[in-house]
Amino acid sequence: MALDLDGRIYRFNLTNTSSLMPALARCVKRYETVRVKPRKRIARKSTQDPVLPRLSKTPGQTGVSKPSGGSKKARKSRSSAGTGMMVSDSGHVLTNYHVVRGCRKISVTMQGELEIEAKILKSDRTNDLAVLKMSSVLPGKGVAHFRTGRRLKAGESIAVYGFPLPGTLSVSGNIVSGHITSLAGLADDARFVQISSPIQPGNSGGPLIDTAGQVIGVVTSKLDELKFAGATGSMPQNVNFAIKSNVALNFMDAHSIPYKTSSGEEEFTLTKLVEEAKKYTVHVKCK
Repeated sequence: MALDLDGRIYRFNLTNTSSLMPALARCVKRYETVRVKPRKRIARKSTQDPVLPRLSKTPGQTGVSKPSGGSKKARKSRSSAGTGMMVSDSGHVLTNYHVVRGCRKISVTMQGELEIEAKILKSDRTNDLAVLKMSSVLPGKGVAHFRTGRRLKAGESIAVYGFPLPGTLSVSGNIVSGHITSLAGLADDARFVQISSPIQPGNSGGPLIDTAGQVIGVVTSKLDELKFAGATGSMPQNVNFAIKSNVALNFMDAHSIPYKTSSGEEEFTLTKLVEEAKKYTVHVKCK
């Protein structure tokens, strides 16, 4: 047999190859019926650092109630609580946005007073801030005074007042002292300060106070110790954050919310700080 390939002649001698053809056919047929097993993929081990957990911004939960009857996927009615501060004589209350996010009904309570309904007047999701407007005004009550004229300093003594762990701790309020440990938050976020004061669910939205009783920030979040430990193998302690007061003031300025400032430098005792904070700090409840 002759074969012309690109002008070149190739000759083949096929004598006595008739017995080869059946064997070749059987080989081809067997090859077609054999299944080739897929190769197993080997998962590569990640060489990247573990992703840090998000900050915990959970307001204090005050109860969970299930509707009677209905399907298995019946919605749960949740209620939660946080802290806020009166910033004007007209009934404006500053708190965290995450404290009142998704609320159908909001109420605020000052120590020794009845609950007063409130509604969200303005909110800032990016900076986790919200201003509520109370349905009625409590005469003779104090308002928060925000510090002006002095910059924050690392190592500065501070205090946190609020209503942590509602339903567990005292309803009269709770104060803890500490220091500013850093002038920036997680990932060097300049909107925040890091503080050593222990905070709990329910502290969100409460005032961060200096030794003169002036508000220098809004307590916002804490690092989730369990998630952080799971990601890094290390258990952090007292890594808490508050948004700086200048961020809150810019937010209120943008929406024409009235507020008061102070530049005093007199140092109060912790007992005096409690007395002052009680005059304007409110318990915020969300349903």
